[in-house]
Amino acid sequence: MGNEKESIKKAALDYIEGWYAASPERMERALHPDLAKRAVQNIEGADNLRAITFERMMELVKSKDEDKEALAKIECEVLDLHGNMACAKTVSPDFIDYLQLAKWDGEWKIINALWELTPEARKRMEAAQK
Repeated sequence: MGNEKESIKKAALDYIEGWYAASPERMERALHPDLAKRAVQNIEGADNLRAITFERMMELVKSKDEDKEALAKIECEVLDLHGNMACAKTVSPDFIDYLQLAKWDGEWKIINALWELTPEARKRMEAAQK
């Protein structure tokens, strides 16, 4: 089971470190092609579900620059593992992600991600909008 947890953690780190390293290869390795990445966002007083697909994540990671400072501040924890499913959490300077992973063709892949901005990132975003 220890080896499985390390493989799950590797997939989660490929995702979040791949984002900050601007590495499409790592991102693609981490994500299942049917990824459902979502965030609840309040827009004009109403909750909305923002969805991002695998294809959109790949577009975004290809268009960004590496952030070495953020790479040094990433935390990752495997929360649960049962058979071919697992849950992990990543915390970075900008995002908190809860990840659902499945063992797919012998590799751990992120199937679902629910995320929010960190309180610090939210403050930076609000200050930039003023």
